[in-house]
Amino acid sequence: MPEYYRRNFHFQSNGYLGKSSADLYEHQVEILFSGAADAMRRLLIPSLKKHFAHAGDGTGLHFLEIGSGTGRLTRFIALAFPKAHITCVDLSSFYLKEAQLRLGSFHRIDYMQGKGEALPLVDGTFDAVFSCFLFHELPSDVRVAMIKEGKRLLKPEWPLWYGGFSAVG
Repeated sequence: MPEYYRRNFHFQSNGYLGKSSADLYEHQVEILFSGAADAMRRLLIPSLKKHFAHAGDGTGLHFLEIGSGTGRLTRFIALAFPKAHITCVDLSSFYLKEAQLRLGSFHRIDYMQGKGEALPLVDGTFDAVFSCFLFHELPSDVRVAMIKEGKRLLKPEWPLWYGGFSAVG
């Protein structure tokens, strides 16, 4: 685990490194955002729908979510694009296990434990790379590295990088 990840986040004991944190995360984020976290997550969907209007249901699309956590945003994207393939990346094995439990009915989702700034994936693999509620947790040099990594992984013909609440592409 990188140094920046081995600390407590938002006053949770074990930061993101324990099962209790994974169990509490969604509840805690909803409290933090006064019940608006899901609405904030879904802000990505209209941009993706507009950008990929040609694909409608997501047929042929492959999305990468960095910092997928327990899969809450993943679920919204999977419902909006029922035929898209989604790869979820997170540093926490506990969060990925929770995501797998919560997303068990979706069969086009892969899970990978890893650092978003250094992924063992092939260049130009993904139609969109996105993240939500992640960048504020990262040191600035890691943010830059993660954006470069996301751009490396994007297909050149449909570049869309979404980090937080702004699209770059």
